[in-house]
Amino acid sequence: MKISMINGSPKLSKSCSSLLLEELKKSINEKSVSNFDITNFDISKHALNEIELNEVTNSDILVVAFPLYVDGIPSHVLEELYELESAFSGNPNSRNTVLYGIVNNGFSESHQNKNAAKMLELFCKRSGIIFGQVLALGGGEVIRQMLESGMPFLTAKLSYIKDDWNTFVDNIVVKRTGSTLFCSFKSPTWLFRIVGNSTFWNKNAKENGISKKQMKRRIISQ
Repeated sequence: MKISMINGSPKLSKSCSSLLLEELKKSINEKSVSNFDITNFDISKHALNEIELNEVTNSDILVVAFPLYVDGIPSHVLEELYELESAFSGNPNSRNTVLYGIVNNGFSESHQNKNAAKMLELFCKRSGIIFGQVLALGGGEVIRQMLESGMPFLTAKLSYIKDDWNTFVDNIVVKRTGSTLFCSFKSPTWLFRIVGNSTFWNKNAKENGISKKQMKRRIISQ
């Protein structure tokens, strides 16, 4: 069975999406006795070429992973989906292709991803392929930091993902469909904000010469 995985993060270096796809590949190989042919595609630098489009549209399973942007799909991923829509629509062999999505956001609440999940479902309807399932994750930046620090996946602070992750992988290996899995970060929202401000926003602002006062500036309409 052929699986194509598309990393839709705009980051050129390690991203939450790329790390999650790496873990997904491991989980699929551990869970199944079937021989899966898994190919990864990164569209952060360039869109899929004609050969890659053909490979993706002839896959049994397509997994698309990306971060939430303005409550939806990042623009470069959306542009790629338009190309894939045409490619899938013109390929009679892709009617049994099943799409799965992994959407992460920087909030602790996973329900912020519901619109992006619906967009993927609509993409499947327009493309004539099967909508499998979306794994909607809160705390995306926390996941990335934990994995980059060497923390074993699905353990300690990442254990909140475990049940939904296992359900998601189980469905993929047998091409089963399901409703969106919303998996929120298990931490008080106020604590999540404090940690996020101190370890990410304030840290990055300081490195780029921006003060806290400048970060709080607002454009006031007249």
